[in-house]
Amino acid sequence: MIILSENEHIISVSRRHWWILAEKLIAVLFLFFVPVVIYSSWGFLVNQSIVSQEISELINPFLFLVISLFYTFLWFYFCLLFVDYYLDVWIITNMRILDIEQKSLFNREVSECYLSKIQDVTVETKGILPTFLNYGDLHVQTAAEKREFLFREIDNPNKIKNIILEQYNKQQLTVNQ
Repeated sequence: MIILSENEHIISVSRRHWWILAEKLIAVLFLFFVPVVIYSSWGFLVNQSIVSQEISELINPFLFLVISLFYTFLWFYFCLLFVDYYLDVWIITNMRILDIEQKSLFNREVSECYLSKIQDVTVETKGILPTFLNYGDLHVQTAAEKREFLFREIDNPNKIKNIILEQYNKQQLTVNQ
């Protein structure tokens, strides 16, 4: 849970681009069909009498168990992918940047940087797909303990950069008055 200080409010909450999750889910979907192909091939071998009926009766329960375990682990992996995607969050307030990174299921790292510590903000977009889908990396160089905040594969990085710089400028105007 994030505790905001007095007069602090959330400006933006960002996650990785949806395509990053979709790429991983496509791989999971491909793996979903592997047992279907194996079981169909096994059925073909039995129907063509390449494998005897007695061997088939011995192997079928084992094959069913292996496929069931495979689908259980595949479902668990899908859940891990979604949790990692959903819980990796970058929050920009009018006073600071929060980087909440889910390292694993029970391991989270939370870093923060006050806007007054920002030295440089850089957007990096590599490749055709990130250019067309408008996602990339946002590097925030700071004078804080954590020298660089990296917003990896974030949706619309230029917009987020502008939000950060706008809040930084507002804060500098407030300090100078």
